[in-house]
Amino acid sequence: RWASRINLLIKNVRVERLQEIGEADAIAEGFEAWTHTGNDGCDDDFGTAKDSFARLWDHINALRGYSWASNPWVFVIEFEVINLKEPNQ
Repeated sequence: RWASRINLLIKNVRVERLQEIGEADAIAEGFEAWTHTGNDGCDDDFGTAKDSFARLWDHINALRGYSWASNPWVFVIEFEVINLKEPNQ
């Protein structure tokens, strides 16, 4: 632990289908709903945070056979960041 930058306490582990992710869980993963209007004349509406998550998931995993549409089983790991006391220096 002395060399770690972050310490995590695992609160829960479960298995679920990928498409069961909810909007709140997608936001907790760091995604948000947004629309991009670029100077290139391209307007992209990514919709909800879940939609943004699904697009990135496919970008990373689809060619490996784990597309959003295939709805694979995934592990969901819930954790909490814990702070340890700094040793006296």
